[in-house]
This record gives sequence, C-alpha cells and structure tokens, in this order.
Amino acid sequence: MAGDSTTGSNDSTSSIESRKASREKLERWLNKSMRIKMTDGRTLVGTFVCTDCDCNIIMGSCEEYLKPPDSEPREDPRILGLAMVPGKHIVSIEIDDTSTAEEEECDGTAKNESRNSVVHTPVSEQSTSLESGADVV
Repeated sequence: MAGDSTTGSNDSTSSIESRKASREKLERWLNKSMRIKMTDGRTLVGTFVCTDCDCNIIMGSCEEYLKPPDSEPREDPRILGLAMVPGKHIVSIEIDDTSTAEEEECDGTAKNESRNSVVHTPVSEQSTSLESGADVV
C-alpha cells in the first residue's frame, strides 16, 4: 500500500512538470509568426497571441488564404486582423522559429533543425466544446 501512495505522488509530480514544460513552450511561441491549416482548406497566417483550454487560438495581423500561400498563381490574402481560430477546425500549425534558431546560434546551442516546426496535427484530439456553427471571426 505504501508503494501505491508513492506512485500517485510521482504521477502528480510528472503531471506538474509536463504542464510547466507545455506552458514554457507556449510562452516561447508568443509573438511568433504562425501558419494554421484548417479543415475547410483555408490557411491562416499571423502572429500567435494566445490560446485557451479548448485549444482555440488568437492570432494578430492575420491573413486568410483560400489556396496555400506558396501556390502559383499567388492570390491576394483577405486581411482579418485579430482572429479567433476554433481549435476543432485546426488541422496543423507551423511556427516560424527563425528568431529562436538565431538566438540559439548566438548561444552556441543551435541544432540542425528545420526553421518551421509542425506543432499540432490531429484534429481528433481537439476539444469539441464549441458549437458546430463556430468559425473564424
């Protein structure tokens, strides 16, 4: 029985450490450029401002592309400004971490990694607490 209480304590400690690591990662992404691909095929490009417990994301200086931004012929984006992206409509997120890589190079700790990192993919793991009519505002 004594072993069971120790295991419970270890689980809560690892859970706290995991939350702390996740929070630190989100804090590093603040004010970074972000590209979000949505379930309806749209792509949103903007600056990461914040998120919530339902995985919704707020982006600043947001632009909407109906086709991928790097496709030819290039289309003009629709300017959204500040936008809330429902988490249940997110397929993937890419963070432009060029400034993070440059900071690491200055510290001498840079690794040979891609400048863009996909940080979120599965839609099935998203919270479904939003109503089905929710969309980008």
